[in-house]
Amino acid sequence: MKKIFFYLSCVLLLFSCSENNLDENINTRENSCNPSANVQLSLNQAVAYANIFSQRFKELEEQGNKRLETRSSTSKKLSIKNVDFIVEGIDTLLYVINFSNDNGYMLLSGANSSFPVIAHSSTGNLYLKDIDKANPLYMVVESYKNKIKKELSNPSLTSNEYFEEWKDLGKKGYEYEIEPNNTEPKPATRTRRKDSTGKKTIYPYTGKQLDYWCQEGGYNFYAQNQYPIGCPAIATGMLMYDTSQRILGNSQTTFPLFNLTDTIDVKDINKGTSVAKKLRLITDSIPEYNFTPEFSGALPDNITIGLHKLGYTKAEKVPYNFELLYKNLTFKGYDYFGQETDFQRGILLAAYQNAWGGGHIWFCDGYYEQAYTIKKKFLGIRIKSWEEYDDRIYMNWGWGHDKGNGWYCATDSQWSSLDKENINLNYETFMYINLNHYEIPIHKNNH
Repeated sequence: MKKIFFYLSCVLLLFSCSENNLDENINTRENSCNPSANVQLSLNQAVAYANIFSQRFKELEEQGNKRLETRSSTSKKLSIKNVDFIVEGIDTLLYVINFSNDNGYMLLSGANSSFPVIAHSSTGNLYLKDIDKANPLYMVVESYKNKIKKELSNPSLTSNEYFEEWKDLGKKGYEYEIEPNNTEPKPATRTRRKDSTGKKTIYPYTGKQLDYWCQEGGYNFYAQNQYPIGCPAIATGMLMYDTSQRILGNSQTTFPLFNLTDTIDVKDINKGTSVAKKLRLITDSIPEYNFTPEFSGALPDNITIGLHKLGYTKAEKVPYNFELLYKNLTFKGYDYFGQETDFQRGILLAAYQNAWGGGHIWFCDGYYEQAYTIKKKFLGIRIKSWEEYDDRIYMNWGWGHDKGNGWYCATDSQWSSLDKENINLNYETFMYINLNHYEIPIHKNNH
């Protein structure tokens, strides 16, 4: 039986509960799903993290690829609409803080032993129970659940540096302040750290423009039997749009050629559209593309062949590595006046489950470094200050608006192995690189 690159149903289910109208009652109760006495992040602490960091994240989005100025935020804090969470036994594993007026969400770990903000977005809301198991985000959530369970069962983590610095967040008398940090970069290691790497911000223009692209309704119009068009078509379509339309990209004519009108949401359009036809052309370029009523897709190596046929003749499938990912998001080229300049282009990330033949592929085109100076006070007196840095990459999962598109932690240890201990989640994570090289296919004139 062939192993096809598409979604595999997992037997694990999400149990979630939520608390609404948090602005009215957040200070009157703790999480109703009883927290354990270790590095468990309480509901008050989760909301405190959201209140501290949400405005900064929002400002970053609004300023595009400009670095934030070094100053304290004076903007009004975002209003919290509700909090969703996943609970197992007495442990709260995940929180989602949803902001009012479509102002985004924040996904947090239930363990306060390391920086708990897993992902954030400045638009839409996210509800854990609504994450389709075919969405790559489901795989990510399950992986984090297993990681967090281990952290909550490890009492030694209560003595680590991060927990000691942040354990008083949300407690009476304690106050935490953050300021964007633009200090001179220094050599650094991966994950949450004390020094900057100095990498330039790359704004996810295409990932945000194509927020509505999904495998529903009008996007499937030209698919075989109008079955789901499949994540390889959606992700590759985003790449081709990025190649021809990206702001700060080296615009090239592709075949098929996507344009600005393809950003319009066609999910509820019950007739043929330009974007749906182009997505079908992509599937025709990928050998042995398989359409089924529930999911469609192709083998990872056949996707590589398809990319070559579509014009990405140097496309290569390699294991996930953050430094290589960042390097592939930018490339040298020549502008209209013949001057050498830096251009940007997204890449494709993927996860494949060898044991079961299931997988996902999605689009990534943004990066920024979280860089803050933290000031901890007690009764208004500063008792400690320190710097923190972290790397974030922008994921468009290809499942549409309010389906988890946003900024995610770029840590190698998270993405290089989503979970090696649970066979149902044992995914090989890799990426397609060298996509900055494009040659329009010779056969295009035959269409």
